[in-house]
Amino acid sequence: PPKKSVTSTQKSTQLDGARAIMLVGADEVLAAAPVTETGKVILVSPIGGSDKIDGAGKYVFRNREPARLTAYALAELLAKSKYKKVVLFVASSSSSPSSYEQAFTEKFSSLGGNIALSFHYDEGQPDVRAGIAQAKDANITAAYVIASKDKDGAGVVRQLKEFGFDGLIIG
Repeated sequence: PPKKSVTSTQKSTQLDGARAIMLVGADEVLAAAPVTETGKVILVSPIGGSDKIDGAGKYVFRNREPARLTAYALAELLAKSKYKKVVLFVASSSSSPSSYEQAFTEKFSSLGGNIALSFHYDEGQPDVRAGIAQAKDANITAAYVIASKDKDGAGVVRQLKEFGFDGLIIG
């Protein structure tokens, strides 16, 4: 959780004298960045997905591609494969999925595609059945699952399959 990352970063830098910190999640990195910037301590995230990390400070780094690279490639794949309408299922409790959603929407729309439906779900309880029903009623044949964690993404894909979505699922 972000609050715990701030507390542990303060302890590590101010009491223990750490000169470099590694945090995994984007929300944790973004919360702790002001602490490391003030102390001029390097903060590295190996997998933080939010593009906001790139502007979090001059001591903050991530070892992951920008969200737009993946999102643009997926948008181009769908457009080239003649998918015109897409439903998005987006985890809403983390900053990383919003970076992917924004980039994908921008690129897919510029290629003539339509985000026909977009559903934001709580990653702790990803219930997307209503969204699946609407997608099926609208004859949408492609779904982009923008998960926060593997577990919630798997839950959304499982529901898509259980409730008879037989289109392309990307994520």
